[in-house]
Amino acid sequence: MFWLMWRRYRPQLIVLASLLVLGGLVLPLLTSLVAEDFRTLHLDQCAGQAQYIGPCVQRVQAFSATWNFWLEAARIGLLTLPVLLGMFLGAPLVARELEQGTHVLGFTQSISRTRWLLTRLAVILLPSLLLTVAAQWLVLRFLLAAGDDRGPYYWTRFGISDLAPASYTLFAILLGTFAGALLRRTLPAMVVSLTATVAARVTLDALHPFLLPRRRLVTELGGWPADGSLMTGVRGYLDAQGQVLPQEAVTALHDCRQAAPSTDQWACWHEHGAVHGFVDVIPVAEAGTLHLVEASIFAGLAVLLFLGTIGLLRRKV
Repeated sequence: MFWLMWRRYRPQLIVLASLLVLGGLVLPLLTSLVAEDFRTLHLDQCAGQAQYIGPCVQRVQAFSATWNFWLEAARIGLLTLPVLLGMFLGAPLVARELEQGTHVLGFTQSISRTRWLLTRLAVILLPSLLLTVAAQWLVLRFLLAAGDDRGPYYWTRFGISDLAPASYTLFAILLGTFAGALLRRTLPAMVVSLTATVAARVTLDALHPFLLPRRRLVTELGGWPADGSLMTGVRGYLDAQGQVLPQEAVTALHDCRQAAPSTDQWACWHEHGAVHGFVDVIPVAEAGTLHLVEASIFAGLAVLLFLGTIGLLRRKV
């Protein structure tokens, strides 16, 4: 059975192997070059706010002019890889069989339809996960060598870290397979796989602030935490007793920004009872937990899609 699957999906597997070899050659070379530039320009001395002052400005600009394109290309490439795998490998996996009628031969054999599907998924899914994990390791080494300091919740950082790429790939391929079984046509299944995968990831990304308990941070008036915590959109002002100011007082504080000169704005806020600000966040230390929660959601959806595909194959074919 696996030999037959190898012959059936040999072009796809050769493409995956070629991408893995190409990435394994190009990214280590770029990593060594960017690390050399980073050391030559002494950018380790320009971390944080220091990159915006003195001689660091010219050095950071020179480094960015050379490497920003490649760094962004690596990030975006890893973010889109699971989507493309679901679209070009997951969607045709069942749809092409149903479209061409070649499924009839498989279903007349002694194997069950569940095993028929599992065998095809194993041949495509396992190499796809291997490619994704290898690409993630190579890209993260590349970004680390370039001194990437984006916070763990920044969208191009969160989506390429920890369990995210593997869970995205699992979900995208199972979604494409389900779309193929449902629509029975390859091209429509590819379109649905692309659209639905992107929509699911954007939706879940928007739900990140609600997936974990929030922590309230007290800040200076008008200040924001700069440690890379995930903002939840909940913020306000506290009085001298630490109580949240009512909406009427908050409205008056907003009027202070327009009525009072900048030098008197703080005095105006204090007159209306505001002593501190606050913002509800998910701390940086919880990034790993959020990855685990998100991966669990995508894995659960993938299981449901697999069961749905089995149901369609048993009922409609």
